[in-house]
Amino acid sequence: MINSDIQPPLLFRRSALRQAILSCVLIGGSCTLMGFSNVSAANESAANIDRYEARTFMALDPQTLYDILENTPGANSLLNALNDTSENRGFGSAGEQILINSKRMSGKENSLAKELDSIQAQDVDYIELIRGTRSDLDVQSNGLVINVVLKKDIEPSILWTLGTVKTADIKPYSRGSLTYSASIDNFKYRVGMSHSVNPTEISSSEYFTSINQVHTQTNTRVRDNIYTTSQLSAKLEYVYSDKTSMQLNGIYEEIKVDATISNDGEYLVKNTQEYKALVYDWARDKWEISGDISHEYNDDHQLKLLFISNRADSDDKIWHSVSKGGNILLPDYTLPRIYTSKENVLRTNWRYKLNPRHTFDSGFEVAINELNEDLQFIRQSGATYRSTELNDIKETRYEAFSNYNFAMSAAINLQSSLIYERSTIDVATDLLLVSDTLHNAQSDTSRTFNYLKPRLNLRYDLNEIYQMRFNYQRTVSQLELKDFVPWFDSYESRLEEANPDLKPEVRDELSFAFEKQWQNTNGSLTVTPYYHKISDLINEVLLAKRSGDGNIDSAKEYGIKLETNFGLEALGLNNTLVSANYTWRESDVVHPFTGERGPIERVSKNEWRVKLNQNDILPGLSLSLTLEDKSRYEFYYYDYQGNVDTKITANAFIDYQMTKNLKLRLKGDNLLNDRYTVHKARHTALFTESDFLRQERRDNERAPRFSLILTGQF
Repeated sequence: MINSDIQPPLLFRRSALRQAILSCVLIGGSCTLMGFSNVSAANESAANIDRYEARTFMALDPQTLYDILENTPGANSLLNALNDTSENRGFGSAGEQILINSKRMSGKENSLAKELDSIQAQDVDYIELIRGTRSDLDVQSNGLVINVVLKKDIEPSILWTLGTVKTADIKPYSRGSLTYSASIDNFKYRVGMSHSVNPTEISSSEYFTSINQVHTQTNTRVRDNIYTTSQLSAKLEYVYSDKTSMQLNGIYEEIKVDATISNDGEYLVKNTQEYKALVYDWARDKWEISGDISHEYNDDHQLKLLFISNRADSDDKIWHSVSKGGNILLPDYTLPRIYTSKENVLRTNWRYKLNPRHTFDSGFEVAINELNEDLQFIRQSGATYRSTELNDIKETRYEAFSNYNFAMSAAINLQSSLIYERSTIDVATDLLLVSDTLHNAQSDTSRTFNYLKPRLNLRYDLNEIYQMRFNYQRTVSQLELKDFVPWFDSYESRLEEANPDLKPEVRDELSFAFEKQWQNTNGSLTVTPYYHKISDLINEVLLAKRSGDGNIDSAKEYGIKLETNFGLEALGLNNTLVSANYTWRESDVVHPFTGERGPIERVSKNEWRVKLNQNDILPGLSLSLTLEDKSRYEFYYYDYQGNVDTKITANAFIDYQMTKNLKLRLKGDNLLNDRYTVHKARHTALFTESDFLRQERRDNERAPRFSLILTGQF
C-alpha cells in the first residue's frame, strides 16, 4: 500500500430542439455566471489532488507502472474498468480515466492496459490522483482520474518476463516478453515483443426434465481453448520544443485460437447416445499505427491532434461432427468465415484559456469503420445445402464538440459540454443459397443517426475531506458492425439472425456523488445514487424467424453505487490496502414478449467486488486477492426463458521479491472454478403462445489456471 437508422425528420427536429434548448440553458447560464471578467490566478479552482512522489512507491520495488497503481489508493477501480468496458470505435470525449503525462492513449490495439505493463516503474516521476473535474485533462471525468507523469530522461533499460501457464489436463505453455526503453536528448523510444498463451478449460453438465418431471436427457460438454498471441510493438516520443511534441505508436499482432468442444449426449428414454464435436481454428493478423501531436501556440491557445489507422484480417473455421450410436465421428457441417475489419480515426481540438477561470475546448472527430465478411454454411451430411453470405458494412461517423470549464472558486468547478454526433451505416448483402434449387438475394441499405449529447458536471469541495459531485449526461451506444451479420450459437448449434433495423441505445444519466477521504490512511468512501432514463433500449425482441437484438422504446434504471478503499493500520496491519465496490440497482421495462413490466434482462440487482493487497507479509513477500459476485439475472429468447445464477469468483497472486530487480509471481485465476448455473424453461415454439416442452439446467465451471512468471530488469 502506498501511504502519503434514418429517423423521422419531424421527430428528430423536435428532439434536437429540446436538446439544444437544454444545452443552451446549461452553457448560457454558465456564461451569465462567469461574466467573462478578468480575474487573478488566485481565484482559479484547483481540483482535489493527491500527489505521490517516486520515492514513496519505489520503496515497494515495483517493476512496472501497473505494479505501482495496484498499490495506489483508489486506482484499483480504474484498473478493473479497463477490463469491464467495451471498446468503442473512435476516440469520443469520455475516454479511460488513466492518463500518461496528462494525455489519453491514442491507440486501440496498443491499449492502455498494455501500456501500463510496458512502462517501467523507474521511469515514473510522480502520480496525481485527481478527484473531480479539471480544465487541462484530455478526458471528461465524474470521479477519479489518475495522471501519471514520467521522467523527462529515461535511462536505457530492459524489462523482461519469462513464465509458464497450466490449467486442468491441458499441457503447460511458455510465455514471455522483452521491452527495451531509452531516451536520447528530446527523443524517447520503446520497442518490445511478447508471446502469450492463455489455455482455458470450460466444462458443463446439462440436464433435461420433461413436463412430467422425468429426467430425459443429459449432455456433458468440455471445451479446451488455447488463445495465443504474438506481438511486436514500438513507441516514439519527440519533444520538438517547449511548445510542440508528438508521439507515434505501432503494433503488429498475430492471434490464433484452437478450441475443441466435445458433447456427450445421453437420451435416457430411448436409451441411446450421441457424440458431437466442434473444432475451432481461428487466425487473425492485426496491425495499427496511432499517435498524437500537441502544440501550444501560447499560454492561452493549445492545439491537439490524435489519429488511428488499423486493420485486422481473419480466417475463422468451424467443423461440426456427429456420431450416433457408434464411435466414429462423421462430418455434419462446416462454417468458414473470412473477414476484414478496418478503422481510421482523426480527432482534433483547440483549447482556449480566456483567463484562469474560463477555459473552452472545441473540435471535431471523423471515424470510418469497415467490415467485409464472407460467411458460409456447408452441410456435409444429408441433402445438399450451402449458403454464402457476403456482407460489406461501412460506418462513417462525425462528431463536433464544445466543452466549457468554469472555475467558480477554489472549491467549486463547473463543466458543461455539447456534442453533435452523426453516423451513417451502409450495409450491402449478397446471399447465395444452393439446395435443391439455386436462390440469390441482394440488399443494400443505408441509415443515418443524429444525436445531440449535452453534459453538465459540478464539483464542490466542502473542505479537504468532503467532496460532492453532480453529473448529467446523455450517452449514445455504438452499434457493433458484427450486429448486422449472423452469428453462430455453439450451444444451439445454429446461425442466429441479425436485425437490420437495430438502433443505438440512448441514456439520460443523472448521478450525485458524495465522497469522504480519510487523510490518515489515504482512504476514501464514495456514495453515488444514480438514475438512467433509457430510450431505444437494446434488448431481446421478436424478429422475422426467431428473436434477437432489437429496441424497446423506453426503460429506466436506478440504484446506488458504493466505492471505498482504506488501509488497516488501526488493526496493526501495515502495508495493507483494501479496495471494494458494491452496486444495488433496480430497472423497469415492458417485456416485449409478455407485455408485462419487469426488470431489464441480463441485469443483476446486486454486484460487488473486494480486493486485498498485502505487502511485506514477510520480507519481500506480497499477496493480492480479488473476490467478486453478482446476483441472479433473467433472460429470454424466442422459445425459452430462464435465469443465470453465478457463484463467487476468486483470483489471486503471490509475489516474492528475490532481488531489487528480480521478482517471482505465482498467479491463480478461477480459483473457485467460476461456477454458474443456467436455468431454461423451453417451449415448442414462441414461449408465450406454445406448450411447455421441458426444463433445462446447465451447470458450468472454468478450471483454475496457474501461472509462474519471473520478471526482471537491467
